[in-house]
Amino acid sequence: MQRTSFEDMTCSVAQTLDMVGEWWSLLIVRDAFLGVTRFDDFQARLGISRNILTRRLNHLVDNGILKRVPYQDHPPRSEYRLTDKGRDLWHVVTAMRPAQATFVRVMADQAGMMAINRAVEALSRRPPIRAADRRPSIRSA
Repeated sequence: MQRTSFEDMTCSVAQTLDMVGEWWSLLIVRDAFLGVTRFDDFQARLGISRNILTRRLNHLVDNGILKRVPYQDHPPRSEYRLTDKGRDLWHVVTAMRPAQATFVRVMADQAGMMAINRAVEALSRRPPIRAADRRPSIRSA
């Protein structure tokens, strides 16, 4: 059975995941920390579809992570700003950065080692060069 909500759990980690555990939500929060406030800017930065962005923003507003602040009357438009509760997620977002950097470095090291291993394998499959196959040197002429 697939869980659809953690709201009934008494664990603070589970409840936080219920609010921001979906990957778009945390990326929206990250961009809000970087100063993004407008719908079109979130969409442009994240490459997310409008309908999913609308749902994620509504979810974050409903859970008190973001708040809508009107900036235009005709047509009505709002910015999305972090609340105190949203700003509390700063440590969550920043804690992920060193882990990601380490992961990328490890993946790059592994990719480099795999390339070296493939090159060594390719060289080991080549037939050895025999003395008779070598080109005559200039000196022997």
